[in-house]
Amino acid sequence: FGNLDKSEPFVWAVEAACRALGSLLLHGVNQFIMRDLWGLKTMVELCLTTEDMPVLHAASMSVCAMCPNAEERFDAHDEGRPLQTEQLDTIPALGRVKNFLFGRTQPPDWLTEAIRTVALDEDELRKEKTKALQRGERMDDDLKEYVIRTDLFEERGSLVLPDHAVETAPELSSLSFKAY
Repeated sequence: FGNLDKSEPFVWAVEAACRALGSLLLHGVNQFIMRDLWGLKTMVELCLTTEDMPVLHAASMSVCAMCPNAEERFDAHDEGRPLQTEQLDTIPALGRVKNFLFGRTQPPDWLTEAIRTVALDEDELRKEKTKALQRGERMDDDLKEYVIRTDLFEERGSLVLPDHAVETAPELSSLSFKAY
């Protein structure tokens, strides 16, 4: 998808699909499915190669949604489970997003937190886990919304005309008048 000469007619569809995927990945079950399909690999490659900024932004949402928090990373390391975010070029992909899209401006919290969490080393993960246990809470964050819902909302109205049978039947015309 990196070559805009061949893929330009489909850019809008890829962006929309990435936005939808980012929303779907806010739920754990969908993340398991994505892991099984190695979908993170595709999204990371898209972040590393795309030249289209809206696609880069939308794809980064999906990558960030798949990034585990510090507690999940600590538990995976403790159990000896490999994490796809560590096996793939996740940090360079998110770094590219941060530099290309936000440059000198402050990146959104979801991007900053994903980069910070994926970059933590073993000692930092242990400290994060210890702090959370001392506070008596889990480090699970509430679901993050990447796009403000009102940005995607569009109000539509349509004229609904009464059915022909209702208009012509004398016993139903008064009902039509009351409803419309």
